[in-house]
Amino acid sequence: CTAPTVACTPAGLCLDASGQATLNPNQINDGVADACDQSLSLSVSPSSFSCSDIGDQSVTLTATDDNGNAASCQTIVSIEDCTAPSAVCQDITVCLNAFGQYTLTPAGLDGGSTDNCDATLSLSTSVTTFSCNDLGQQSVLLTAIDDNGNSDTCFASVTVTDCTPPTALCKDDTACLG
Repeated sequence: CTAPTVACTPAGLCLDASGQATLNPNQINDGVADACDQSLSLSVSPSSFSCSDIGDQSVTLTATDDNGNAASCQTIVSIEDCTAPSAVCQDITVCLNAFGQYTLTPAGLDGGSTDNCDATLSLSTSVTTFSCNDLGQQSVLLTAIDDNGNSDTCFASVTVTDCTPPTALCKDDTACLG
C-alpha cells in the first residue's frame, strides 16, 4: 500500500491551572485516509506544552497505517494562558498618621496571590488612601492581573484606626489673686 493522506488544521490550546496542556492528535486532524482502508494510528509532536510555550508553536501530525506507511503534515497551535490568577486577600488594621492620613499599597492586602504560570502579578486596590472620615472597618477590593491579562479579585477588610495621641498645647497665663 501507499502512505496514508493526512491534513492538518490550526488549533488553540489553553494551559490548565498547573500551567500545562496536552495536545490530542484529533484536535489538529483535518482528515486522514488510507488507500487500503487500514486502521491508522495518529501521533502529534510535540504534544506537551507549558507556560514557556505561550504563543504560536509548530506541531507535526503523523498518520501511520498497519504496514508502517506514514505521512505527516504541520500546523500551528496557539498556546494560551486562559487561567485567571488566584487573588488572596488578608485583612489588616492601619493607623492614620499625624496628619490623619494613611496610604494603602496593594502589597499590604496581598495574602499570597498566585498564578499558574508564576507570572509577576499586577496588583491594584479600589481604595488607596484613608483619612479621619474612614475610621472603622472598610471593605477594599484587591485585583490581581497576570502577564496575559487574566484577572481575579477578592475583598479585604481594612480597619482604619486613629493611633496618634493628641498633642496638648499649653498657654502661659497670668492670674491675679485677689
